[in-house]
Amino acid sequence: MDRDSCRFWQQTLKLMSSRKHFSLCLLAYSIFEHDMPVDKVIFSCLINAALELNAESRLEALLEKYSQASLSPKDHILHFRCYVQLNSADAAEQLFHRLGDEVSNLMLNMLLLTCVNQKQPERAYQLLQDAKVRETSAKDKLVDIVSYNTVMKGFGAAQMRSRCLDAVRDLIEHGLQPDDITLGALMEACVAESDHALAQQIGDVLISSGREVKPPMCNLFIRGLVKAGGIWKALALYEAMKKQQVRFPDIVLFSVLIKALVGQNALAKALELVEDMKAHGHAMDDIILTHLLEGCRHESRYELGKELFQKSIDAGVVPSDFTLVTLLKLYGRCGAHAEAFHLLQSWERRFRQKPSVIHYTCLMSGCFRFKKYDQAWAAFELMLHHGVQPDDTTFTTMMGILQSQEWDRASWRNAGHGRRCFTPTR
Repeated sequence: MDRDSCRFWQQTLKLMSSRKHFSLCLLAYSIFEHDMPVDKVIFSCLINAALELNAESRLEALLEKYSQASLSPKDHILHFRCYVQLNSADAAEQLFHRLGDEVSNLMLNMLLLTCVNQKQPERAYQLLQDAKVRETSAKDKLVDIVSYNTVMKGFGAAQMRSRCLDAVRDLIEHGLQPDDITLGALMEACVAESDHALAQQIGDVLISSGREVKPPMCNLFIRGLVKAGGIWKALALYEAMKKQQVRFPDIVLFSVLIKALVGQNALAKALELVEDMKAHGHAMDDIILTHLLEGCRHESRYELGKELFQKSIDAGVVPSDFTLVTLLKLYGRCGAHAEAFHLLQSWERRFRQKPSVIHYTCLMSGCFRFKKYDQAWAAFELMLHHGVQPDDTTFTTMMGILQSQEWDRASWRNAGHGRRCFTPTR
């Protein structure tokens, strides 16, 4: 091999590749094919250019030339990349077996992806099992969570529920932790399952794995189900885990479930979870209190909301701005405007938090909904008394005062640019 010529083509193709001139790389090869030495650097540049351009018709010939160069085992990763593009599962598997203990994790994952792309998830799963056996003598770990997720995606696309569950059980037994992608693949495979059937199956997988069921793993599956819109599946899984006496130390999990139940207008069930939460040693916080108050607002449960709020305060919960907004909305929906006014009036003194314009506007809006114009006006004056500046939303809300025809309380002023806006007169 002419070293000067080899160095020239290496530098030229590397430069063109770094500038993303992939078409020029292939054009140069078309013109000077017989002048280019068979060198792994040169042909790796050409193969990468073909991959970037999705030029599958050029790959086989380039890969054949590349294979004639002096390659180390790790250089074969480029073969697996090409096989993914070419959907050549047979060639990828042959190379996988030929490399033996020299195969790497990335090579394995590309092989599995090639099989899955050809809709052969069973073949991929068998190769994964072979790789697990080979790990005992391999230099590095071959199988990781990506390996299982790739296979599970294949099972999920084919809606092979039982095999997907087998893969989940296998990965747990292999000492790996499922992640969001694992859950997504499982959900795809189990879309037709009923709430309790799916929950029971997932619960059986986690419990029967022979390993300790870790709370983060359960939390992942339950929260993933909620995120996918399957609150009742998530709740069924929670009940299945509870029967197995799995401890849920994460208060965030309870918050997620309670919020989702409130969104489904299932306040009674949400309150049951609160009792479970307390039984697990967790105290109420302002976030969960806000969720419950929102549920009370949906169902117009004024007395219940008032009771929950008072009990939480007595237990030491420090309410947030969001808690106050939700409480004012509850009072406003139920027509308890005087109580809402008193609550807002005393809030800063009780909780060392100054209400904002949002809170006052919320109170006014509730008053106008019931045509309580005097109480809305009193709320507006209270806001000004506390030095809170009204905003555009406040003025828009206060337009309701015009419905009372109390013209002495309103005037109009020029706001510039040809606009006129409402100005309450004190």
